[in-house]
Amino acid sequence: MLRRTLIVFGITHSLVMLSMTIWSSLQDSILNQAHLFQNAWFLATLLDTYLAFLLFYLWVFSVTPKWHFKLLHLIAIITLGNIMMGLYVAYRAYKMAHLQSIKQFLTEK
Repeated sequence: MLRRTLIVFGITHSLVMLSMTIWSSLQDSILNQAHLFQNAWFLATLLDTYLAFLLFYLWVFSVTPKWHFKLLHLIAIITLGNIMMGLYVAYRAYKMAHLQSIKQFLTEK
């Protein structure tokens, strides 16, 4: 049950973010948003987001055994953000067929 919940949550998380990204891209190009860098709240939100990505990546780093996967996950999280984070949660839960607890999910390599 826990495994299925984590998979559904991760996929849903990624699909919601992907949908929002596509919708936003269809409304206006991200390249037209340079003016936002003059807004203090935009900068604070951007910093908050990337610090959260870094915190999530520290967990990924601690449970990923191979260095090349650690590097690939870093690049994917920085470029795809929450889309990748949701996919990682779903993938990790999927790979843990014997998943019994959140503690195991968070700590087992």
